[in-house]
Amino acid sequence: MNVQSILLQHLSQLMKLFSDSRLDKLYEDLTEYLYSSTSSYLDYSCEQKSMIRMSFWEGICKCLVEVVSEESGGFSFTKKCIECLLPLLTLQNDGQPEYMNEWSAAIMCLTNAQKSWLGDMLQVRDRTNLS
Repeated sequence: MNVQSILLQHLSQLMKLFSDSRLDKLYEDLTEYLYSSTSSYLDYSCEQKSMIRMSFWEGICKCLVEVVSEESGGFSFTKKCIECLLPLLTLQNDGQPEYMNEWSAAIMCLTNAQKSWLGDMLQVRDRTNLS
């Protein structure tokens, strides 16, 4: 396990320490890391990338359970992180999850998210099944 994975797993602790402006900068840094064409993230194997993303999902899950209230800057940060990670979940050609542990961490995280904004984010039309 690398340092990035460890830090991402302890995201809730960082959120308790950082100001809202620092959380915004952290989000920008994480987005740049995951999506930039010059990021060192691209040097990792597909499995290593999945492990880093899984750590990120686990960290976000802890945030949802431990820290985040809708009034806090951490709530906005957490939502943006989920929105950033969702497009990175991959499927195999047969439609099955490519990295099951990553998908499991993502699903566990999403079960802790508030259903109102989760439905909007996932563009769910009938929310009666989300309760």
